[in-house]
Amino acid sequence: HNAADTPLECRLELELDGLPVDILPLKLTPDETWSRSIEKTSLDGGTLTARLTEIRGQLSADETTAETSSTQPSTPNLLTVDDSAWAILPSRKIQQVLVVTPGNWFLQKVFEANPLVQVEVVNELPQEWPADTLIVLHQLAPERLPPGDLFVVDPQSATDLWSVGETLANPIITEQDQDSPLMTHVRLDNVLMPQARRIAPQATKHVLAGSVSGDPIYAELTRETGRCLVLSVNLEEGDLAFRTAFPIMVSNALGWFAGVSGELNRAVATGDTATAAISTDTAADGQAWQLTQPDGSTQRLVKPERSDDGAADDASGPVEIAVGPLNSAGIYTVSPEVNPDGETKVDEVDSTEPLATLAVNLANRRESDLRPPEELSAEEQAAVAASVGWFSRPVWFYLAVLACLLTVVEWFLYNRRFID
Repeated sequence: HNAADTPLECRLELELDGLPVDILPLKLTPDETWSRSIEKTSLDGGTLTARLTEIRGQLSADETTAETSSTQPSTPNLLTVDDSAWAILPSRKIQQVLVVTPGNWFLQKVFEANPLVQVEVVNELPQEWPADTLIVLHQLAPERLPPGDLFVVDPQSATDLWSVGETLANPIITEQDQDSPLMTHVRLDNVLMPQARRIAPQATKHVLAGSVSGDPIYAELTRETGRCLVLSVNLEEGDLAFRTAFPIMVSNALGWFAGVSGELNRAVATGDTATAAISTDTAADGQAWQLTQPDGSTQRLVKPERSDDGAADDASGPVEIAVGPLNSAGIYTVSPEVNPDGETKVDEVDSTEPLATLAVNLANRRESDLRPPEELSAEEQAAVAASVGWFSRPVWFYLAVLACLLTVVEWFLYNRRFID
């Protein structure tokens, strides 16, 4: 906004894949910072677009006497360079969770409260373990643990992964790994824990929360057949189940097992480079992809060939390719390169589905600032404003002025008998 003391009135329209999500009216003063957490959810994810519309600035003297009921903006939109922003929402999948417990209402409800979880509760160890399911073992545990992801709470018996010792009375938490995503916004040092079970892991452990005696209270255990978390606290005693730390801990664990954080994919600023992660299913050596820019033009991307020293890419992870610099704001997509006949160069790959999507925003305060530089004097600012206002008119305006000027000159010369 170029008026130093005039508020900016506009509407912020949010759309997800072209569908309206919310409309927020805004009235901002210069240099004001505004933020809002949008409480909307989507399992499918998509492209979130935020756009400023109906931008109104300072009204002229004639316009202040009338009601501004028209939907047209009262002043020209000076924010066309930076009136839109984009973000990529990741898709979320429903997690299947099997809770094996002799009976604990809090443990059952903490999983059922998550909308991305489908819970099944049983009171005995099943004969067959389901596939692609997070198994939660509360007090009950088989001697040989099933394959897959495990979340073990208060184990009462030994298994092939740990042995069980005596009960720890009133363990005091003195060690916490706050850098781990499993411990985000979780503090256990002020939680009352009358009882915990001492366990001795038979595998490599990563202690997330440990007692003053060095015993792991909450730990990650390494196993070849899946990931495993063990919480040795007795939920029947103490107040852990009543604290907000418990549902946060479970939510962090669910995101960790699913391999996603649930946050927005970070947008890229214009002019920067980014990294596109391509699935190894479509990442053969020498394979080419194309980068589609917001204006529809494409750019060819090629994966580097395998090095001569035998170093190979990790076959289990995605291939990362540098993209950029990204000079325009908008949505960039990476897809398999298409032959002239319209077919992709990768078998069994749908060219209509992008392999990676990047959101690029202007994110430059200097380019978005419409006010004159502070070092300009008042006279220079007035001259700049006048010149911009005069030379910003369309070409036909200058042609009309020139025609009128020539007509007046011709009339003057004719009356003075300089011409016939």
